[in-house]
Amino acid sequence: MDLSQLSKEFLKLKSELEELKSQLHVSQVDANLLRNRVEALESFHKHSLMPDENLGEIDTDAAKANFWSISPKQHAILQLIFLEYTNVSIAERLNVSEGAAKSYVRNLCESLCVSSRIQARDVYLPVFNGVDSAEYQEQAEISKDWAVQYAGLSFDEAKKLDPYFSIICIKRYRKQKRVINQVQSPFKPA
Repeated sequence: MDLSQLSKEFLKLKSELEELKSQLHVSQVDANLLRNRVEALESFHKHSLMPDENLGEIDTDAAKANFWSISPKQHAILQLIFLEYTNVSIAERLNVSEGAAKSYVRNLCESLCVSSRIQARDVYLPVFNGVDSAEYQEQAEISKDWAVQYAGLSFDEAKKLDPYFSIICIKRYRKQKRVINQVQSPFKPA
């Protein structure tokens, strides 16, 4: 082969290599998205954090009342807690600072009358699982499987693909003033 043929062959191979690299990148992105979805589903159906054994007996009526009293954004955050999202992950998903995410989780726990995200999960996951999808959608204003379907999206992807984006990420909710008698501990007195 002469130099011009070698040069053409080299350019052809280089072009093929670039095409393969771009296909590989797309495949890796698809694999990462799929992996994130699988991890979210697995996490959703099992709880790797140890349950809080100091809960005592749960007052299911009070827990249900508290559960339905929170905002759609708080329901989304609670679903993320069920999936064991950290404050950093919640912050990334909602496009807020880690401090804001901590504040959201703290306010959620306060609204649910629990002291930690683990207690929130242990008390309210059974309530969540006991509600059918249609009732949840109607009461919470977001899909029951929102976190499984949309939590793996980046903030920019969520703007385009998440039908609940404005309810969760944009709309501001004023904290409702609740009468002291309406706030109930989900735990039965010992």
